[in-house]
Amino acid sequence: MNMETPQKEAAAKTTNQSSRKPPAPAKIAKAPSQPLIAYDGKPLVEDLIRMGAYLRWEAAGRPEGDGVGFWLDSERDFLRQAVPFA
Repeated sequence: MNMETPQKEAAAKTTNQSSRKPPAPAKIAKAPSQPLIAYDGKPLVEDLIRMGAYLRWEAAGRPEGDGVGFWLDSERDFLRQAVPFA
């Protein structure tokens, strides 16, 4: 009878497993043709501008008013970052 020891059996299994091909790499998704949309259906850019405006408003001490100036400043800075020569 040819009985192998547990160590030899484990080594044989490891050798067989290491000779397998590695899994194929995941496919890279193409860039979306549509603008990025946040979970609520609004454009993601709008959410980023809104967050910038909010942070500016808070830094200014939460003044009363409509905050249009904070929005426009945030929008301008966002566009400068997105389009460096604009």
